[in-house]
Amino acid sequence: MTKFFEKSLIILILPLIVLAVETFTLFLKNPPVWPDEAIYANIASNWLTEKRLGPDIWLDAYPGATDHFYSYPPLFFLIIGAYFKLFGASIESQRLISQTAAIVFLIVFFFLVKSIFPNKKVHVLFILPLIALILDPFFSRASRIARPEMTVTLIGSLGFLAFIKSRNSHNPAISHLLTIICGILTSFALLTHFLGGMIFTISILLNFLFQDKFRLIKSKNFYLFILSFLTAPFLYFLSILPNWTIFQYQLLTYSKAVSEYSYFVLSLIYSTNTVHQILIITYIAATVSFIIKTAINKSQELIPFAIILCVSWIAVVYYKEVWYFFYVIPWIYLSASFIFIEFFTKYFKNFIKLQKRNFFHLVAIEAPIILTSLMFMVGLFYTLKLIYTYLPNKYSYHLFEKRILDVIPQNKTVFLSSIPDPYFALKLRGTNTLYEFPVVTIEKEKFLELLDNSDYIIFTNVYSKTSSLLPAYISKNAQKTITIGSKDQYQTHVFELKPKDQRQKP
Repeated sequence: MTKFFEKSLIILILPLIVLAVETFTLFLKNPPVWPDEAIYANIASNWLTEKRLGPDIWLDAYPGATDHFYSYPPLFFLIIGAYFKLFGASIESQRLISQTAAIVFLIVFFFLVKSIFPNKKVHVLFILPLIALILDPFFSRASRIARPEMTVTLIGSLGFLAFIKSRNSHNPAISHLLTIICGILTSFALLTHFLGGMIFTISILLNFLFQDKFRLIKSKNFYLFILSFLTAPFLYFLSILPNWTIFQYQLLTYSKAVSEYSYFVLSLIYSTNTVHQILIITYIAATVSFIIKTAINKSQELIPFAIILCVSWIAVVYYKEVWYFFYVIPWIYLSASFIFIEFFTKYFKNFIKLQKRNFFHLVAIEAPIILTSLMFMVGLFYTLKLIYTYLPNKYSYHLFEKRILDVIPQNKTVFLSSIPDPYFALKLRGTNTLYEFPVVTIEKEKFLELLDNSDYIIFTNVYSKTSSLLPAYISKNAQKTITIGSKDQYQTHVFELKPKDQRQKP
């Protein structure tokens, strides 16, 4: 056991070094500070100071949101609040949440991959899939943005690992305990982000159904999972009952806004970006290959991962949002890990001796390993290009913040519609009233109220496709325009608005 942990630690060190290099170079640069992060920070800060999980950056434009923002479950905001309490309210401490989650997830991912090969010793080949995952553009980006996807994936994956261990345990007491832990962690995942939590919930329920079949109604573990899973969501449900109408309205409004997005998976397929095109092809190839191998082998170790892989794909295709695509990434790389490690531990020695390749060899062995290797190499190429683009002196967020503070006077109201978002600098100053572009389409009068109350607008063409109101308002009411930034630095436009009694309606 000691040797196992020593070897595991050695295997994990190199991937963690790669992650550290990525973080050092790209932490506040890619992705740039996003408006979502400002919204989450505002809610978390209000929780710490006023014990309300609602933002004050939209006034009452989004009914009931000032008191409680029901479009997201509460746990992620509480985690941000805890980090703010420990490390101070800043974008650095907020992004540290995803960094922490990514580091711990790599360890969980290692054990998930290991569970596919229960009879094999820890092998040095495990290093390559871990590094490939870190270099993947979507995993890399999720590890540096303070959105809930990385956190919910960590919590849900811990629950999923507990589920797998419970199925493999021959000790009923340990199996029951692990099932309870699985249920609790899965419920926490659901209360961190609804979609991410549902992926794990549905996957585990399908695993119970697929593996136990008609024995399900007699399965003690199934009932333990249901009871342990339902406890926390039931308490949350009781807490929102007094505001059920507002909860429904906010959730439906937010869902409608998301439904208006274009399908991100299709945008990858038809992208003019060669890296994205190659990646989506290799993602699909790894998925199909893994599903086929699972069906042929009928391996109990592979079935849980095939199920969660399929559920994740359905979720990210149906829900469209660009950030949600991350949810399928870990399971694609787990599939690729299986293809990669199986090839080099099972086929490689005999494979190099083959003088003739038939169609079976090409389709079943060569094509998957070639495409998997291509996926790994594309991630490496993408990361190196990214690091070169964002060399230390380029795209400095703190320089961007400083220039914003130099331009915006104190005690003025500022409407923010910018990427990167300068919310954190202005909030830290503490003398400006801040509004953010609403995440959903709101009534025209409510939107105009936000703009009419503002003295300045910071704008980089960030607005909903469904609303041209903001640029139209700027066109009619800006009396001065200041451009911030230069080549190889973040740029935005600051519009000083006319006095309120001189403004025109767009």
